[in-house]
Amino acid sequence: MARSNKYLKLHQDILLEWIYDTENLVSETYQVVQNLSTDRRGYISQLGLNKFENTVFPIDEVIKKYAKVDGSKYNFLKFETYSTPYTQFDKLKIYLPTSYSFSDSGYIGFYVRVWTYDYTNKKQIDLSSYLYDDTASDQDLNLNEDFYFDEQVWGKYLTYSVP
Repeated sequence: MARSNKYLKLHQDILLEWIYDTENLVSETYQVVQNLSTDRRGYISQLGLNKFENTVFPIDEVIKKYAKVDGSKYNFLKFETYSTPYTQFDKLKIYLPTSYSFSDSGYIGFYVRVWTYDYTNKKQIDLSSYLYDDTASDQDLNLNEDFYFDEQVWGKYLTYSVP
């Protein structure tokens, strides 16, 4: 029954809050996507923001080329469906300044990847591979009551869960 959070300023315009909450238990059906060409696995939720529409995978890690997960386009992606009674989730909040505009800054969005190693500490497993695309009309940042952190006012945010 513990809850703690940690703030980390990733960029002058990006503040990350990691919220660890032992009471944030979720029961859901989820999928594991396996990239057969790289043997890398990733988690895809059916709830929240960590779902198919927002998940990307690397096509070429050298030139940092990514694509949205789509089994009909990429035959080397394998999907497996699982269910779990309850799994503890942490929350990840990404804050932007109140006056921040992607178009004025020359960006169209951002990509966040949360990963861990498997039991052998050799293979990476994606717990989250989230793409925020500001040009998509269905992705709105939430407005927050402004708060002051590290000499800056933060007022826009999005929250998603990470197993």
